[in-house]
Amino acid sequence: MIKPGVYAIGNPKPTSPVIVSCNYKYTFDSVRKELEGVDCWVLILNTFGVNVWCAAGKGTFGTGELIRRIAAVKLDKIINHKVLIVPQLGATGIDSHEVRKATGYRIVFGPVGAKDLKEFISNRFKATEEMRRVRFDFMDRLKLTPLQFMQSIKYYFIALIVLVMTNLITFRSLDIALNRSIYQSIPFIIGIGIASILFPLLLPAVPFRSFSLNGVLLGIIFIIPVMLLKDIFLLSESVIWILSYMALVITMIANITLSFTGSTTYTSFSGVLKETLLTIPISIVVVGISIITMCLV
Repeated sequence: MIKPGVYAIGNPKPTSPVIVSCNYKYTFDSVRKELEGVDCWVLILNTFGVNVWCAAGKGTFGTGELIRRIAAVKLDKIINHKVLIVPQLGATGIDSHEVRKATGYRIVFGPVGAKDLKEFISNRFKATEEMRRVRFDFMDRLKLTPLQFMQSIKYYFIALIVLVMTNLITFRSLDIALNRSIYQSIPFIIGIGIASILFPLLLPAVPFRSFSLNGVLLGIIFIIPVMLLKDIFLLSESVIWILSYMALVITMIANITLSFTGSTTYTSFSGVLKETLLTIPISIVVVGISIITMCLV
């Protein structure tokens, strides 16, 4: 996440344009890259690391946060004009009338994509029809996968710790526990790759609207060859242990695919909220039971 505040691109002056954006790192990096050569200010709102589209639905990229951020950074001390460029995908969260009433700043809704910002600014804040069109094609999804993978890598280390703990209880030897855990953790890192790289690329082709349900499907498909190669991964012979291990891998994949709802225009806030409120409690129960079971067998 990027720290909320105001950032300079190039050598902006008090007359330079101000672009409002979220603190999702990929979005910030894209905006900064596309505005190379343009002197401007970027006002970053606190969206808790969520992209503009989803944050607008959640209300974090919203009227109240924009008004607070304008005051917090003392924007009137930095610029001498009253125009803010807000992304079109953030329009659902911003009441331009309320912002102007509270701050005096006029909202201009910019293009959908950061790649059009430079042209939009040079055209005196006029957007073409093409700039208003929403896209989320293969290359757009591919660009998100490195960050998605890095944000998900924490699940591997959590899984490794759990495996070491369960093996230590069983074998009473740290060396044996570490050795077995490293092999047993390999499917988790592969699963992270499937959920954070393969899933986004396959997004238009997946069968379910629910991201987590698609993750469960991918997890089941993936776990089949893992079970066929269980001796290579030094998995236990206990059926109960195996079932618990499978549940952990599948649950991890489902939660990573669920997290991709914050990076795509395929979802709505109400749908994401409903799915999250259903998936997270189930995941907690499944993980808890699985860990306890693996420790006891």
